Amino acid sequence: MSRRMFRLVIALAVCSLARPTHAQSLPYTVETVDSVSGAITTGSMVVLPSGARVVSTVVAPDFNSPWSVRLFVNSGSGWARMADEPGIALSQPHAMAADHAGRLHVVSWQYADSDSSRPVLQDQTPAGWTATVLDTGMALSVGLAVDANDDLWVCYLRASRINCCWAPPYELVVAHRTAGGWQRDSLVVPGPGGSYTPYPIAIDTNGHPHVLFTGADYTGLYHAVRDEAGWHTTLVDPAMIAVPQYDDFWSPYLELALAADGTPHAAYRVGAELRHAELTGSGWAVEHVSTLLTGLIADALAIGTDGEPRVAYLAPGDLFSYLRHIVLATRDQGAWVTQDVAQFSGPMFPLVYELGMTLDSQDRATVMFSGPNNVAVARPLATASVGLTRPTPHLRLALASANPMRGGETMRWSVTLPEPARVTLEAFDVAGRKLASSPPRELGAGTSSIDWSLPSAPAGGWFVRARSNGERSAALHVIVRR
Repeated sequence: MSRRMFRLVIALAVCSLARPTHAQSLPYTVETVDSVSGAITTGSMVVLPSGARVVSTVVAPDFNSPWSVRLFVNSGSGWARMADEPGIALSQPHAMAADHAGRLHVVSWQYADSDSSRPVLQDQTPAGWTATVLDTGMALSVGLAVDANDDLWVCYLRASRINCCWAPPYELVVAHRTAGGWQRDSLVVPGPGGSYTPYPIAIDTNGHPHVLFTGADYTGLYHAVRDEAGWHTTLVDPAMIAVPQYDDFWSPYLELALAADGTPHAAYRVGAELRHAELTGSGWAVEHVSTLLTGLIADALAIGTDGEPRVAYLAPGDLFSYLRHIVLATRDQGAWVTQDVAQFSGPMFPLVYELGMTLDSQDRATVMFSGPNNVAVARPLATASVGLTRPTPHLRLALASANPMRGGETMRWSVTLPEPARVTLEAFDVAGRKLASSPPRELGAGTSSIDWSLPSAPAGGWFVRARSNGERSAALHVIVRR
């Protein structure tokens, strides 16, 4: 029986909670996907190439009964249960992904006996669902991603078990399935990490896997990426990355997403604080998103086509109100602005097992949230205007030298700022991969000129933009080298 099933929200005597500035409201509607009286329900959500969304739910009539899995797809008349569902019931922490053909894949860990659990991958095929046991050893957390080539990437935490407890060594295994079969690699990590939460994994456009994990005793958040030279690990945040749970059990809730240019973003909890971190040319930039009630409150992270992060989370009204809010926070002009996408009444200490979020082509968010008895989705109304009303950017970048350029020439740029700030220029290839960043420069208010060219600039074209204090210049400048 998983302790995850007993997660309780522990509240402190907080009279008022800090909330980011509210954004212009985008109309949302809330739809119930699955509801079972007395059941334990968690879920995950993916979007199919057709634009339809699929939600998985895991239910059990009580803590000691077997779990069962259900799949629901949205249609013109609401949410309908799919006739084709995985043959093996999913565990509570599971991950789901869809490939470019619209076929579903789910991975979860299954108890084979009291001292072992095994990661199992289930694939939807034209002939039905197939199952693959990925490892015969002890495995806890699981994660799943599909890359641009429709290859599957699965990560899971491998550990030993002594009596009732997990034991080192802990290995974060990354398994990659190609047409030639499975390839596995592992990264030794200091501790068990999010043993009852899906493990975050993301694949960049170069086919390199990115993962997040915590340090010993949950102290420190780390990011690791594997390229042709091996694993490269950096410290994201030195704080204690965990939330206190039932029976003195602590667990982190880590979210990882990559922007189109490959920039990794993380969302995570430090006690009652929700934070966002982004890898920049000068290292990881950590920022405060919101202050929440201490305890179990899941969150979700997605990156828009504008490169800006969106974070969804549960927020209480106050300690004396039963009203709860599902909040969507978007970073706009360097500040976090929020809007409520759902409101509901619940007990003093509500349980929210999972939050999931997907973005459409216009960066409008659909948010899934699941609790002890139901799974629901908040989606923008079809007639709603697109996203937030974004003010004109204050940061402007212009090219002040010849274009096309000749090999060896230095490009001169004109940067306009409303106030003194640190500015970095970034270059990308036509596929959106980041090629290089300039050293940060301290510039004054008004218009300044700086010289910077992409080191070893390739022939052909590439794009350049400026960023400062979380703001990006609106225009991407196409540079051509003759």
